[in-house]
Amino acid sequence: MAPRFAGTLTLLVLVFLGVSGCRQEKAAPQPTAVPPDAGPRAAASADDLTAESVTQRRLLAAANAFDDETADTRVVPQVASLADLAKVLSTRGIAADQLKDGWGRPFEVSMKDDLLEIRSLGRDGVRDQGPLRGQIDDPDADIVIIDDTFEQWHQVRY
Repeated sequence: MAPRFAGTLTLLVLVFLGVSGCRQEKAAPQPTAVPPDAGPRAAASADDLTAESVTQRRLLAAANAFDDETADTRVVPQVASLADLAKVLSTRGIAADQLKDGWGRPFEVSMKDDLLEIRSLGRDGVRDQGPLRGQIDDPDADIVIIDDTFEQWHQVRY
């Protein structure tokens, strides 16, 4: 019995270390300058891919926390600024410093008809003009979540 117990104990220790060990988010890369001749669809660097992933995770976490708050209180908090959103989400464990994209820029927020829109301005930091386009392959494009649904997001690249 001792060898079986020792094996089980070893497995539990490994699982514990895997679950609790160092699952910290990577620090957001600093905004990178895109060469002027690169055009809007310049290839994404490894830092950009990390920034896109961090951004999409943070957007979804904020939207889900907002939805949870609305469901629990049965009141849709009116959010006119990022500070308003930070105040609402602080009760859900989302810190104000998590309300920025992977490039280090604060999210933009707006509300229309009780639907919360949270937006990252993408790699270039410039707000897109025109309609939202669903899944896109342009690291400069905005990433937008409305309510709890991505309306424009970057294609997953490996």
